[in-house]
Amino acid sequence: MCGLYHSSDARGTYFRSGRDTDSGQGAASDYPGEGISAFGNVIVVTVNYRLGMFGFIQSADGKLPGNQGLWDQHLGIKWVHDNIQALTGNPNDVTIFGESAGGASVVFQSLYPGNQGYFQRVIAQSGSALAGWSVQPSPNANPFISKKGCERAPDPVECLRALTPRQLQDDEFSFWKPVVDRDFLKASPHEIVFGNDSQTHNARNFFASLDLIVGMNNFDGALNLFGLSFTLNLTDINTFNLTREQFTGIIISNTISNAIKPKNDNIAAIIGNLLDFEYTDWEHPNDSATLWFSTINMSSDSGFFYPAVSTVKGHAALRKGKTYLYELSAVPTTHILPTPNWIQGSNHADDIQYVFGYPLYAGPRITGNYTEEERRLARGMVTMWTNFAKSGDPNKPSDARRFTNATWAEYDLNSQSFLQFTNQGALPGFRFQARRMQLWSHLIPTIVQIETPQAHGTVTAHDEYQAGFGDMNGDFWLGNEYIYQLTKFYSHQLRIYMETFERKKVYAMYNEFGVSSEAGKYALKAGGYSGDADDKLAYHN
Repeated sequence: MCGLYHSSDARGTYFRSGRDTDSGQGAASDYPGEGISAFGNVIVVTVNYRLGMFGFIQSADGKLPGNQGLWDQHLGIKWVHDNIQALTGNPNDVTIFGESAGGASVVFQSLYPGNQGYFQRVIAQSGSALAGWSVQPSPNANPFISKKGCERAPDPVECLRALTPRQLQDDEFSFWKPVVDRDFLKASPHEIVFGNDSQTHNARNFFASLDLIVGMNNFDGALNLFGLSFTLNLTDINTFNLTREQFTGIIISNTISNAIKPKNDNIAAIIGNLLDFEYTDWEHPNDSATLWFSTINMSSDSGFFYPAVSTVKGHAALRKGKTYLYELSAVPTTHILPTPNWIQGSNHADDIQYVFGYPLYAGPRITGNYTEEERRLARGMVTMWTNFAKSGDPNKPSDARRFTNATWAEYDLNSQSFLQFTNQGALPGFRFQARRMQLWSHLIPTIVQIETPQAHGTVTAHDEYQAGFGDMNGDFWLGNEYIYQLTKFYSHQLRIYMETFERKKVYAMYNEFGVSSEAGKYALKAGGYSGDADDKLAYHN
């Protein structure tokens, strides 16, 4: 444990350090807590935990169970609960928060019922356990065992244990993530949050009982630009040098394989066309600058925005703890990570400097010539974060409106309110990026569920097809032009015959949820249907 800061009469706040479960990045010393502790009057605790192979390797035989890093975090949380009272903190008033992989980790901790009573509130910044990059779907040890020459050993695990820590470290392996081990994680995060299985009941109830803030930075997806520039062999990320062929052939393909993982090439092709259609600026389809921004939007949506919105939707639907959503879109004087000079907004990790109050004080680890606007922004975010830690409400006990000029409304499934932090203050918003979120939450999952085309030319769907569309009573909206163009260009690939779905509901889907009659009829015809709302729809092969 390290980085403990104390203010008199403070309440307990526990911070789980980010930023990467794969490597040594995100040590507790990277997060100086003096600012948030002093200006927010809280106790700040930061911890280190095992990373990479040491924290997350799992073997199929169970000898390496996985999630060692999550268990380390759990013990850190327990330590805070057991000891914070000696530091004038309240063991029954603890908040955990983290950024990036730290954001995912605090959500993982929120899904482990063994943490019951150890903390009451959670803040996940630019990361969630519902993000595809945050969890490993299957045991991950075999490639590493082979790399280390232990695959033919009588006991491969003992062979690994005979190696030195330095020999075990390997920068070539970057897939170390938490795993569904049926111990810490009874099921996948998505199954816990949205399911109703009795095996995950306790985990879901614990998650529901917590107060939750989830948020993102408007250029979170820029985190991937430098890796992409290496993949594309681009020498200068500060210049616009991306071609349309690279966008469609490499970037979209990488997004599909990393974030979606469809079951066959046909489905991958459909999704590729869909992503190209959605993210291309068709007025300037070959413009390198717009292609870069399209790349960032797609990366932000798949890796950060959709997981964040999905997390708050799942939490709000459980109707117990309070739920809040935010976006940071301020243009910082200094970025935390290397950032192209053409990005005018908040890159991944830029929230750290404001939440930790960097602009408010000078210290040996603080750099940056901050503006008065940024100091005001930092005061507002520090106040709201520590208000939440004290009361579960970012608006009290201290009045943050002095700095933000706004009240932060709770997120619910009707209003879907969020707060946008800018250089000029905070702005209330509703239904964050609604169209793009519908793409990732409804349309893409539905297409992924489509089975291989049958001999008679139809396409069948899984029993959970309806779940892919969400609430058929009001949570389906894509827009007239979107449905019309999608069916017009891709109808031959999207003939969906829903065996487990009342067919006349298909008509209702197109006719009632924001789609014009003309577009709805075209969609039905293109999809192979005829009929009307009163009749059983006939399907034509």
